[in-house]
Amino acid sequence: MLTSCRSEAGTAIPKVWQTPPSDSESVNWLVAASVATRDARILSTVLDAASNTTLPSPTRVSALRVLVTYGDSAVWVGTADLRERRALVLPAWDHPSGKDGDVHFPAGVRQTVLQHLQALATSDPDTTVRNAAEFIVRAFPRP
Repeated sequence: MLTSCRSEAGTAIPKVWQTPPSDSESVNWLVAASVATRDARILSTVLDAASNTTLPSPTRVSALRVLVTYGDSAVWVGTADLRERRALVLPAWDHPSGKDGDVHFPAGVRQTVLQHLQALATSDPDTTVRNAAEFIVRAFPRP
C-alpha cells in the first residue's frame, strides 16, 4: 500500500493525479491515499488537478476535498457534505489527517490552499467546481 510508505507515496500519488481514474470508487481511494500523506509533491499535483478544466467535475471536486484537509488537518469534507452544502469539522482523531511525507509542506500552506479555493470560487468555468469551492471558502474554519 502506497500510504504506508511515505517515500513512495510522495512520488506515486502525484502520478495518479496526473491521469486520475474515472470511476468514483478509485477516485475515493485516491483521495484517501492523498490525505494519508501530507507531502508537497502531492499538494502541487492536487492543486493542478483542482484547476484542470479538462478533468471531469467529480475528479476536480475530489481534489478540493484533499486541499481542504491539507489546508487544515482537522477538517474533512466528504462528497455528501459538498452536495448538501453542510459544513462539518471533525476532531482530528475522528478521521485520517495524514502523516508527513518526505517533502514537507511549504510555510503558509493554509493560505495557499485558501487562495486557490478563492480563485476557483470566483472564476472557474465549471459551475460544480465553482460552487463547491465557494462553499468550502465560506465554511472553512478561520484561525
